[in-house]
Amino acid sequence: ALKKLDGVVSNKQQITQQRLDQIHKSMEQLAKANTTEQKYKLIDRIYVDYRVFNVDSAEVYALKQLSLAQSLNNLQYINHAKLALAEVYATEGMYLESLKLAGTKKKKTLNHDNLMFYFHVYRMLYGFMADYSQKNVFYKDYAQKKNAYRDSLLTYQGKGTYSYDISQSEILLDKGNYKEALKLMLPWTKKDDTDMMRYLGYTLSRAYHLAGDTEKEEYYLAMSAISDLKSAVKEYLSLLELSKLLYKKGDLDRAYKYMKCAMDDAAYCNAR
Repeated sequence: ALKKLDGVVSNKQQITQQRLDQIHKSMEQLAKANTTEQKYKLIDRIYVDYRVFNVDSAEVYALKQLSLAQSLNNLQYINHAKLALAEVYATEGMYLESLKLAGTKKKKTLNHDNLMFYFHVYRMLYGFMADYSQKNVFYKDYAQKKNAYRDSLLTYQGKGTYSYDISQSEILLDKGNYKEALKLMLPWTKKDDTDMMRYLGYTLSRAYHLAGDTEKEEYYLAMSAISDLKSAVKEYLSLLELSKLLYKKGDLDRAYKYMKCAMDDAAYCNAR
């Protein structure tokens, strides 16, 4: 797994260029779009491509999306665009602005997809705030709010989906119950899904950390990092966490290479 990851890290520039080419094609389609509706959907696609790739560009397209949604006078589009902008602000570390924007949404006005997006944004936002909190009293409050929004999101994810089982596993891991979490997650490893492994691998690594199995913890961090980098994601945790483990083991060359890669990507993305 580490050898495979070494190859993906070395090939990162080519993967980045492929993502840029993909975005450029969407921009060309946007320039030729005839209706405001078509433009809105293409801008949303570009936003999604930029969201974990470059948050400054994601912010630009979230604002464009909001402007078009308002010109269409479509409430669900407006709700979605405002939540997208709140998601960007949270990633940038602008927590107050994110809270204000997400807080303008009344849940009763949101359709199913936007309600899921709403709970996702709040879960992510309070998760970031908990991660960066320096005082236990604030951490506890933020963590409780993050967990509450995660529980709300869970009710909309649908049983039998990998996102549902990962969310359930996170709840179990917070309680230290790694055995039940592994039972939920391990069947999903049989599926060849790069996007899924980004989240699944990281959560499995948490479970094996609690189990005291460092080898499997490293393996699933590596698998998650491979999926992150293959997807041209620049905002991630797995490679960073893996570099720490390898440093402790004395694999200094890899630890340095992975840490530098993570730092370069965080700077490229401008993620908090």
